[in-house]
Amino acid sequence: MVWDLELLDPADFAEYQRAFPAILERHGGTYVVRGGPVTVFSGEWDLHRLIMLEFPDRAALDATFADPDYLPLIPIRERSTRSRSFIVDGWDGSAPH
Repeated sequence: MVWDLELLDPADFAEYQRAFPAILERHGGTYVVRGGPVTVFSGEWDLHRLIMLEFPDRAALDATFADPDYLPLIPIRERSTRSRSFIVDGWDGSAPH
């Protein structure tokens, strides 16, 4: 899963940042990329803060975002950021480039 987050209210988003890693870990997910400067290599992109998550399978991803502990975080994310996300199925992070 890849997210592009534009922080609107960093103080409010801090609550999401504190709670989400434990939920992610509980379902076997990990951070691959967590913020940092983005350099556009090609094309027209308006990226802000890029977050890439990796899950062992689609069921783990679905369980993460259906977790009862995650549901109260959704309004926090929605009011404190503008975000876009997408899911790429079948990527093997260990495959050579």
